Amino acid sequence: MRLIYQSGYSTTVHREGDELLAESYLLSSVMEATATLRVDASRFRVRHARWDIYRSPGGSLNRGKELPQLNGIEAYFQEARQLLQAVGDEGNGIPRELFNECVNGIIQAETFLYAERGFRSPREYEEFWEKFYTNSCRYYKHLERTTQTWYDFVGDPGRQGRLFNRYKSCQVFRTMDGTLVANGSFVDSFHELGVSMLLDASGLITAISGNFIRPPDQICVESEKHLASLPGRFISDMSKKDVIAAVGGAEGCMHLMDIVNEVRKAAAAALAEPRPDALGMLQ
Repeated sequence: MRLIYQSGYSTTVHREGDELLAESYLLSSVMEATATLRVDASRFRVRHARWDIYRSPGGSLNRGKELPQLNGIEAYFQEARQLLQAVGDEGNGIPRELFNECVNGIIQAETFLYAERGFRSPREYEEFWEKFYTNSCRYYKHLERTTQTWYDFVGDPGRQGRLFNRYKSCQVFRTMDGTLVANGSFVDSFHELGVSMLLDASGLITAISGNFIRPPDQICVESEKHLASLPGRFISDMSKKDVIAAVGGAEGCMHLMDIVNEVRKAAAAALAEPRPDALGMLQ
């Protein structure tokens, strides 16, 4: 078995006084890029944004850019769509993808900023999320069946300094008979899970398995059953929306969908061109 493709995203959110610095890095067999967002810690309004691509196929995408047009936009749910639209498709969409990782990190870091965000207690913050996120994923769709609250799981909310860390990685191996083994790992400050996908030489998914190591609640583990809908599908025919639907939609886990989608992209890239120096990044 030979390793033929790798990719990984690293995202951190660090508090510096009254600001948050969110940074996301992509390292893969063909790409090296980063995006940074500096926002105020109470309103999440962007104060500075920049992206850089250091390595790309043939150097075609290599450049960097500051984005002053993002200043003042709230890096949070609804306004985040405006932020990502303003980033646009430059750099083959890689900067937009990295800024999205930054926004997701900021939203996760909010767990430790509930007071600055206007909530009087951890429980009031939990109640906001229970209402705001109702029916969005398996956890928030079945709150009556959960066994612990968010802060029961997280513990002491008085975290300082580096508020949130996330790392996602994929590796694709080719066996002697042309079969691909595509593995994905997702680990962050609150979650830990992974998947392994088998594909034939044409890109047909023949098997997939995955499991949680560290879920917020056991109800999240039930999302694993949706992976059974993927075998029999061709990886080249699937989009991110297809992955979301196949892995359960609102009855699934967004993080499981995320890592399955990363595995999809990595496997499709490996199938598209077996030479590591010529592989393309799929969006």
